[in-house]
Amino acid sequence: MLWYHLDALRQASRNQAIPIGFKQRLDSSLKECGEALKQAIEELNKVQIDSYTRKIQYSWFGFGPARLKSKFSILQTKLITLEQMCSQLHRLQTGPVSSFLRPEYFKLVHETTDNQPGGYLPMSDIWIADGNYNAPAGRVSGTFVLEKKFRENDVRFLCNTLMEETSNDGILQCLGYRQPPYNEFEPPYRPFFQIVMVLPDKFRSSLAYQLHHKPKPALKYRLGIARKLANVISRIHDIGLVHKSIRPRAILLIDEGLSNATERIYIQDWTYVRSTTGATSQLGGDDSWTRSVYQHPERQCQPGRYPEVAYEPKHDLYSLGVTLLEIFLWIPFIELSDLNDFESPLKICMLFETRALELGEGNGGLPAHYKGNTAKLTGRPEVTKHVWANIAANELAKVDNKLSKIVLGCIEGNVASVQEVIQIIDEVKA
Repeated sequence: MLWYHLDALRQASRNQAIPIGFKQRLDSSLKECGEALKQAIEELNKVQIDSYTRKIQYSWFGFGPARLKSKFSILQTKLITLEQMCSQLHRLQTGPVSSFLRPEYFKLVHETTDNQPGGYLPMSDIWIADGNYNAPAGRVSGTFVLEKKFRENDVRFLCNTLMEETSNDGILQCLGYRQPPYNEFEPPYRPFFQIVMVLPDKFRSSLAYQLHHKPKPALKYRLGIARKLANVISRIHDIGLVHKSIRPRAILLIDEGLSNATERIYIQDWTYVRSTTGATSQLGGDDSWTRSVYQHPERQCQPGRYPEVAYEPKHDLYSLGVTLLEIFLWIPFIELSDLNDFESPLKICMLFETRALELGEGNGGLPAHYKGNTAKLTGRPEVTKHVWANIAANELAKVDNKLSKIVLGCIEGNVASVQEVIQIIDEVKA
């Protein structure tokens, strides 16, 4: 396969129809592979296996120096990126192809008209299932993320946009879309389409899961996660999309198994994603409180009326701000009633409840009798915004003043772009 890809690169260098920008990115990727290969070989040459037992351990069980494993893992990552770019190159050289996945091309394991295989990752809204598809080298098996869209024009546009992307940083490789052999299994039982994305074969979990189960990490780690997330959102905006569903339960972490520095972030939940310039129904977002607490008040359904404001990038910035507040404080805003039971009822965090009740109804907060009632505590969008802003101005300031100001700016609408957020994150000293 590597020879196949390198030959495709050789041919592309002579093809005037390939955009120069794409050729430059291919060249950069190839150089990165070459450098990673060089470092891996150098590390391999340092290994001294001076006994028969060590030879058996190394060749059969994979025991070896950690630095060598690290170098070869980096090489593998670079080669995967090159492979994805070569797949895109193939599409560019052979002309436009349909992003629709025919049943004979892509299949899920154990799927029938009465059975939807797979399930949600723990503490997430990310549905995954095992399947297989045809590739140039033969049938490929793996695990896939499946996400709903209800209008074929929307899903086709989104898949074509994602498939044109040459870098997989922050966005999983999109294979295309399909129509399952069943409708929704819950009311209103609508037919739907599924975006199919390739899930790396690494340890994966949602950010919400990490917030619950990982002890509060050093600020350097939290800044790294925040910067990666901001970069993904910036990239989504750069390709002309708005996400509309940014929150920890829709953020996927892939652990490369080497160190925190190699942990990758992917944004999921593409159900509501659309073009920045595209028309919007202005029906608001999902009315679930677990989503609405991350949504700008302008985009939430109020009693008796729909939102009057079309979705804009600034609304993504609001959601990003709330999510960054959660990351920097490392406090899950949506809690499990029972940490040992992923299916236990969800509730708003104690920090939010305490602050909302402390403020009181006359100062932008809530009345005392709302205590313990998550539905009422999260039922007023403007109050929710005010509480998040208060926590950003006070609790986050104890972590870092610059972070407090930029998160507050996102929530209050004083930040023009995600690049401003990235700049401040880069300025903070861990």
